[in-house]
Order: sequence, then structure tokens, then C-alpha cells
Amino acid sequence: VRGSALAGLLAYDLVQWTQPLALEHPPEPSELLAALYCVDRWLVHQRSTGQLHLLAAPGDPWALQVAECLDVLLQDFQAGARLATEPSLSQMACYTSSIDDETHIDAVKQVQDAIRDGQFYQLNFGRSWQGEMRESPWQLMQKLFKHNAAPYSGFLQLQVDGLSSALCSCSPELLLSVQHGSLSTCPIKGTCARSKDAREDLQLRQEMVASQKEVAEHMMLVDLQRHDLGVASCPSSVAWVRWRVEAFPNIQHMVSKVTGRLCPSSDVWAALEAVFPGGSITGCPKTATIAAIDALEKEPRRCWTGSLGFADLLTGDGQWNILIRTLEAEAQDSSWRAVVKAGGGLTIGSDPSAEVQEAKLKAARILQLAFSQGTTAVQRRGVEERLPGTDASMHVTRNGGNPRTGQAEVAQQIAVQDVAGDQHVPPRLGGLLKAFEAQRLEGRQPVRGTWTLWPAWTPAADKTRVVFIDNLDSFSLNVANALTKLGAEVLMVPGRGPTSPSVEEVLKVRPSHLVLGPGPGRPEMSPLTMAFAKMALRGLPQMPPLLGLCLGHQALGVAEGWRLSKSALGPCHGVTEEIWHHHSGLFSQLDNPARMMRYNSLVLEPPTGTSKLQVCAWDASRKLPMAIEGRDGQVYGVQFHPESAGSYQGDQILRAFLSLRRSSF
Repeated sequence: VRGSALAGLLAYDLVQWTQPLALEHPPEPSELLAALYCVDRWLVHQRSTGQLHLLAAPGDPWALQVAECLDVLLQDFQAGARLATEPSLSQMACYTSSIDDETHIDAVKQVQDAIRDGQFYQLNFGRSWQGEMRESPWQLMQKLFKHNAAPYSGFLQLQVDGLSSALCSCSPELLLSVQHGSLSTCPIKGTCARSKDAREDLQLRQEMVASQKEVAEHMMLVDLQRHDLGVASCPSSVAWVRWRVEAFPNIQHMVSKVTGRLCPSSDVWAALEAVFPGGSITGCPKTATIAAIDALEKEPRRCWTGSLGFADLLTGDGQWNILIRTLEAEAQDSSWRAVVKAGGGLTIGSDPSAEVQEAKLKAARILQLAFSQGTTAVQRRGVEERLPGTDASMHVTRNGGNPRTGQAEVAQQIAVQDVAGDQHVPPRLGGLLKAFEAQRLEGRQPVRGTWTLWPAWTPAADKTRVVFIDNLDSFSLNVANALTKLGAEVLMVPGRGPTSPSVEEVLKVRPSHLVLGPGPGRPEMSPLTMAFAKMALRGLPQMPPLLGLCLGHQALGVAEGWRLSKSALGPCHGVTEEIWHHHSGLFSQLDNPARMMRYNSLVLEPPTGTSKLQVCAWDASRKLPMAIEGRDGQVYGVQFHPESAGSYQGDQILRAFLSLRRSSF
């Protein structure tokens, strides 16, 4: 910070204003949704040097008082004085859970059914534990700093309408950083435990990186964050630049870094609105999953999965975390009542029982420190049980367990390991790592094209003009940015909802190319997409070359009378797969097989008779159609996502499409 800043809290339930939906289980009118303070005095601890910096205006009374207090503390430490010991706590603590494990398992299965129906790809589900704290929130925070260190930790205590409340957060996740016009977000997905034994610690990490489910979760989030950051970034500037494992005291995560350059017309608040709430704690497509979370959890999330941070009013810089590994507390009479929430990303590959254990593992350390001391036992609804995450079944330690207590010993060091540089990465990730290496350089490319929201559009005369039909997908801007990198001017047209224009209005802008975008559900949910699909198959002269992506691809098949149904091989989301093709048309410059990212639950079934469309690419089994083309060479559809961070050579498909010209009809 350089001076005055706004700092504080944004609750998750602000999502009602950042997403086009209304919550069915909104917070009470009296609930706190945000608290921002104008801060112009700072006490900054610079950990790298061990120094404290006092920032304030010269002669500021508060700063003078703080300086005197610091002088006294320094003298006491030099004299060998010790801080007061922590109060003795009861060995038993009481807490209750918002749901039981069976209900949690049922929720996982409901989400998987919705994924099979094509409603979304991934959803983050959470549960909560409540109880009476045995000490103050600040005393707990001091313990958390020591025993549960995390890079984006924070503490906030405030009083609103006479009610005292506090937040203790040990968040490992960065939602947004803005520094000198550079944007970054560090999404976390992929979780495993730690072990005190170094060999087993490595094995746990290797198993996580080798897990198709964990990597798929992570890649979905990387693509989602690329889209969200793209809202406030200069076209073509968003890139996936880092992928690594970060190990904390009792847990390991896969963490990526996505960067962009702040658009001149945007600021820290526009960027924050674009990424809030974080994709790691919602799912994708984001709007669809937020609505489903509300229906499944049946209660407001309050502060959990919101954000804590600051925005410098002088420089425009800022930093905001995601409030996970967080305790919310309220003062009641002479005690503090607290809530701890945790959850996980659910995919088609999730094991319901394992998801229950993962949620408990994430909450374990805070629950243990907040509600008990000297024992790991608690009383939940009158039945003694082990605190989540503290028994040996969750921390597998073949060589590091404590034989006297039966508890697992966990590693305390914090460490990082690049996935790309790890010699133990499984060979099947080779294609994904190629795509990652290509992505790292993309944000450095000069801006060639741009994208604009409907209806404003003034394309340059010498530019390729692409109309993109946006079907509420969380990857739409990734497609737009991929096209701008190839020099196109892209107009983003809403394909659903009251602002969706007519076919005639869209064609008035005389696009050179038309892209039918991906989205949740079935193509019939987008009338504009279906209308263009039907027109393209009729070969009308006013129609430009057309490419359907995922849902847009399905629309072409449905318009031709092909059957669209659940895949016989099951949903495939966030997985880079082999795509076998004819090595012609859009695929002429690609490796065979190509490696592309898939996000689909539904597939087209070609008819046995004649059709205006033909299959030109298949999945690894050679059973599922992955691409179709019109017999005139002007209409194409692909079931995969060429714009994804995990698609190697995906830009070659888009480049080949943009090379098509209307004059070739």
C-alpha cells in the first residue's frame, strides 16, 4: 500500500449482485454482506526481513501512541519478558454439524446426476460445524498463525449495530491481485493429505497429480479463471503461467497462476466483480452452479467463500483472498459462538465417501484448535467422535505414525513443487504439459484483435469480423480471446435471455464468421443458436462460415435431426483426450491423434441414412463423434474445446476456420 485504502470483507452472498440470479435462500436482512473501512494508517510486518513498518501521516496521534507501545514491547523482549501463557481449556468441546455424512453423500450423488444430464461440469458443495469457542477469536488466530500457516491469512473483528463479530481465516488461496496494472489469480483445486515421512509425502503428491479426477477438477478451474480474468483484461493478454503443488502443514494442493493485463477502461473493482466469487468455490459454468449450490446447501454461505482484502485508492493496486479455512464468530453474552465451513469440488469422478472425508480434512485444523485442546475427541449431538482430519485414516503414515496415540504425524514444513518440472509426472499428462508450455507464452503476445459486447461494435474494415453467440458458459471469453489472438474482431452476442437479439439483427452487422458457443444444458435452451444452426444447414447465401463449439456443435446435429443423448461412455469434463480425425478441413494441420480438452455429457448419434452433415473426428474409442462438417465445407462443429488451456494445437482449428471465406459458397 502507498496510502489510503479501502480494506475489509465481502460476503459470498453478494453473488446476488455479481451474477444474473436471485438466491432462494438469501441471508436475513440484518446479516452483514460487506464491511469496508477507509484505512490510512498501517502497521506492516515484512516477514522477509522481520521488520515492522508504521505508515501514517507525520504527527498522527494514533501513530505516535503505537510507536510508544512498540518501544515498550521491544524493551520487554530485550529484557527477556515472555508473553502471557494461553488460558487452560476444557479437554472436551461441543459442536454440531449442519448435515450428517449420509446427507453429504446424497448431495454428491445429486450433483453427479445433474452432471450426467449436462447441467454443469463441476460443483463445489459445503457443510458447516457450529460450536462455542473456548477462547477469544484473536487468541485462536494467534494459534492458527503458528499451527496452520497460510499465505493469505487474515483477521477481522468489528462491531455492527451493537453486535461484535470476528473472522479468523487461514486461506491458502488468492482470488485477485492487482499490481501495477498486472492482474493475477491463483486457483486451487486438487487436494491430498501430508505425511511426516518424506517418501510418503512425495507418494501422496504423486497420486494426486496422477489422479484424473483431481487434474480434471483443476483444469476446469483454470479455464474458468481464464474466462473471469478476461473480463477486465486486455484482449489476448490472459495466460496460464504456473502449475505447481503447494504443501501446507497438514494438506497439499494443486495451485495454478493465471495472469492478465488490466484493461485501461477497468480498475480493481471491475476486476474484483469479474472474478467474485471465486470459481474454485462455486463450479462451472458459474451461474448454473451458484443456483444449484443455493438449492443443495439450503442456507446462505455468509462470509465463507467470500473475500477479505484491500484496494489502494492511490495506486489502484489491491489484493483479495478467498475465505476458505475460515471461522466466523459472534459474541453472545460472555462467550463466542463460531461457525466453520468446508467443502470440495464435485465431479463425475468423485467418490462420495472420499468427498465427505476431504471436507472434514480441510476443516480439521481449525476445528481442533477452536473447539478442543489436549484431545481430539468432541461431542457432536451427544455422541463422541474423532475430530475430522485427526485420525490415521485421513493422514496415511505407514512410517510416521505415533504408536502411543494412534494419530498420524503430519509434516509441518511449507513447500512447493512445479508440476511441469516434476520427474514423477505420469506420461499421460504429456499432452497437457505441452499445452501448458504453449500457454505460458501467450500473454506476452501483442494485441491483434479485440472483443466487444453486443450491441456496440465498430469493427475495423481490414479485420475478420466474428459474431460469437454466448450461451452463458464460463469459457466464452476464452474463445473470444483465442480468436483475438488470431487478429479477429469479436462481437459477443447473448444467446439466451431477454437481451438476446433476433437473427436479422445479428446479420445486419455483416459478420465474416459465426461461432455458436458452448453452454450448459441442451441446445434447444438457446433459440438463437438453434435458429442459426438451421439456417447454416439450408445453405442460405447471407450466412457466413459457421463453427459450433460443444453445445453449438450439438445444435447443428439436432437441427439436422440427429439424436442427442447421454454418452454411453459417461460424462467427460476437464480431461484432455485423443481426437482421431481425417486430417483434412479444420484438422489438416493437426497431429493425429490431436489432444483436446473435453467438457461434455451429451453426444450426437448420427443417423443411418443420408445427412447434410458427416462425422470427421472421433474420441479415443472411435465410437463417439467429436466433430462434424457440412458437405459444402462451410459448416463445422466440434464437441471439444479448442480454446481450452489443456488443448494442444487448438488454435490451429480456429485459424483454419478463420481462413474460410464467404465467397467460397
